[in-house]
Amino acid sequence: MQLELVTDTSLIAFCSQEDAISEVRRLGYEVSLRSLTYWRSQGKLRRLQRNGNSYAMSRNEIPVIVLLCQMREEQVLTEIELEGKVFSVKQIEIRKLGDRIYRIMTLSEGELLIKELGDDYIRKLIC
Repeated sequence: MQLELVTDTSLIAFCSQEDAISEVRRLGYEVSLRSLTYWRSQGKLRRLQRNGNSYAMSRNEIPVIVLLCQMREEQVLTEIELEGKVFSVKQIEIRKLGDRIYRIMTLSEGELLIKELGDDYIRKLIC
């Protein structure tokens, strides 16, 4: 059996960003156009599609928006993958211990991920 990539987007239901926001709010989550734009810039949502004189998004993105809102409410900053397992990051701190600087990430289960930061990284933070 051979699978073909479907490139015809006429079968996908589209909606405006405002309609998507209304739908997500109806489901009980607070979201703004600014949040959608930020998540899109981070690659968490697909780019908008041209729809005549305006832009639209796939209605299939609404569950993704709900998931992102849930993560935000749980105060999950981001997710990282280590050795095939995904971890939710709840807090990131940069601390100086002695003469060295460390990034300390608090994961969802209370684990800590500690990494020493080099001088190049510190210069990037300052600039």
